Amino acid sequence: MKNFGAKWLALAMVVGVGATTSLNGCGDGPTPSPIAGTTGTAGRGGTTGSAGSTAGTGGSTARGGTTGNAGRGGTGGSSAGTTGTAGTGVGGVGGTVGGLPCAGIGTFDTSDMMGFKFNGYMDPAAGAAVNLAVTEAGTQATLAYSATEGAPAPGSLKVEAPFTDYKQYVDIQKTYSATTLQAWTGYKLHVRVKVTGGNPSALNPMGVQPYVNTGANYEGYCGKYNNLVTGGGWNDYVVDLSTCTAPADASKVIALGVSIQAGDGSDGDGGVNPMKPMMATIYIDSFWLEGSCGGTGGTGGGTAGTGGAAGGTTGAGGATAGTGGGAAGTGGGTAGTGGTTGTAGTTGTAGTTGSAGTGGTAAALTVSNFDTTTDGFSLNTYMDPATGAEVNLAVREAGVMATSAWDGTQGMGTPVGSVKVNAPFDGYKQYFDLVHNYGTTLQNWTGKTVFKVRFKVTAGGNPDPSFPAGAQAYVQTSTSYEGAYGYNNVVAGTDWQVASVTLPATMTGKPNWNLAQVQQVGIKIASGNGTGADAAVASGPPTPATVYIDSVWVE
Repeated sequence: MKNFGAKWLALAMVVGVGATTSLNGCGDGPTPSPIAGTTGTAGRGGTTGSAGSTAGTGGSTARGGTTGNAGRGGTGGSSAGTTGTAGTGVGGVGGTVGGLPCAGIGTFDTSDMMGFKFNGYMDPAAGAAVNLAVTEAGTQATLAYSATEGAPAPGSLKVEAPFTDYKQYVDIQKTYSATTLQAWTGYKLHVRVKVTGGNPSALNPMGVQPYVNTGANYEGYCGKYNNLVTGGGWNDYVVDLSTCTAPADASKVIALGVSIQAGDGSDGDGGVNPMKPMMATIYIDSFWLEGSCGGTGGTGGGTAGTGGAAGGTTGAGGATAGTGGGAAGTGGGTAGTGGTTGTAGTTGTAGTTGSAGTGGTAAALTVSNFDTTTDGFSLNTYMDPATGAEVNLAVREAGVMATSAWDGTQGMGTPVGSVKVNAPFDGYKQYFDLVHNYGTTLQNWTGKTVFKVRFKVTAGGNPDPSFPAGAQAYVQTSTSYEGAYGYNNVVAGTDWQVASVTLPATMTGKPNWNLAQVQQVGIKIASGNGTGADAAVASGPPTPATVYIDSVWVE
C-alpha cells in the first residue's frame, strides 16, 4: 500500500499582514425543532336580534278601536365572525452534522478522526520546505484528537508543530481511492483553524492553505494560500474549486487537506527576518463543502384555525296584536303582520393549513457490533498466487499464521465485544483480511453513501511512522464482486480509529456495481511495501500486531 502525498505547492511569498477572512456565518447550535403554527382565533358569533315592538293599545269604550298593528320581528343577529387564520408552520432548518450548513467531511465530534492524517510526502529537492511530520532532523510534529477544542462544537484535530525556522510546514490530509474520486465541481471547500504560537513577527504571518488533489494519479493540485488571521481564535479558510485550472479537475478529487506553513521569512529587501517561528499548537475542525446540500426539511405547519361561531339567533316574532275595542264600537281591524325573521349570520371561513416540511435523512445501518459473537466475520483465505504478490498471513506457508476470535474484553461501547486478530507481521507486503460474505442473501444498501469499520492496534505493527500500515475498508457487490475500496493510514497509538470507503451510486467501468446487491464486506490491514516514491526505505520491519475490530456500519 502507498501513503499518497499531495504534490507540494511552492510556498507563497507573503510580506505583511494580508486582509483577514471572516468566519462564515452559520448557526453554532444543534438543529432547531420546527415551530408549529398557532391555532387560529375563533370568529365571534352574531348578536341576537331584538324582539318586535309592543302591540298597539286597545280601542276606547265609545268606539271600537282599531286593532293595533303587531310589532315587527327583531332583526336577525349579525353575521358570524370569520375563522382566525391558521398559523403557518416554519420548516425546519436543514439538519446537518455539527451545526454546519452542509454535512461535514471532517467534523471530529467524536474521537473518530474520519480518515484525516499527516501527509507524509516531502519534496526531496535541496532547499525545499521541511515537512515537520517526517523530518529526520529534530522533533517531529504529532497529531491527536482533542475533545475540548472545536468550532462550532467541541472535538477537533490537535497538531503540536515544533516550528524552529521558516520554510517548515505540517499538512493534514484525507484521501480517497482511484475508484472513488469525488465530483466537487463548483463547490467551495471550507476548513476552520485555530493557532497559538507559531510566527511571532507580524512581518511574516503564518499561512493556511486548504487544497485538493485531483486525478487517480494526483495529476492536479488546487489550493488557496491565506495569511493566518491573528488573535488566536477560530477562523474559516476557503478554496473556491470553481477557480481550479488544468491539470486540476474538481470533478475527480482524490484527496483534500490543509497545510499550515511558516512561510519563507522574507523581509522584502532580500534578507530573512531574524525573528524565527516557534512551537505552535494547531487545532483543525469543520471541513465541509459549500454548495453541496439543501437542508433537511422540518415538520409540517400548524393546525388550521377552528371554524367561526354559529350565526346569530333568529329574531323573535312580533308582539301579540292589541285587544279588541269596547263592545259599543265596531270590531277592530285585522291584526298586524308578524315581524320578519332575522337573517342568520354566515359561517366563518376556515383558516389555511400550514405548509408541510420535507422529510428527514436516513439513519445509519449497523452491520455488526460484535456484542456476543463474530457475527459471521472471519479471515479471508484467498491469496494472489502471482510471484511478488502480497502475503496473506491467514494462509501463508512459511511462518506463524494469523488467527481471529471473538473477544469480550475490548470493544467500543457496551456490551463490550470485538473480533481479535493476532497478526504475526514480520515483513512488508503482508496483510490480513477480515471479511463477511452474505452468500445468497444479498443486502440492499440502496441510498447508502459510506461504509465504516472501527478498529484499534494495541501492539506491534509498522515501527517507522513515515511508512505506516494501511487499513482498507471495502464493499463488493453482485456475484461478480465488483467493489469500492477505501484507504486510510493506520494512525500510531492504541486508540480506536475508523477506516471508511465512499459508496457511489454508480461507478465508471464497473457495470455490475449495484448497491441493491451487496455480496461481501470487510477490512484489510496491510504492512505496505516499505519503500516510497522517492526511493526511501523504511527503517525497520513490521512486528506482530494485536488488532481489535468493532462496530461495522453503513450510512
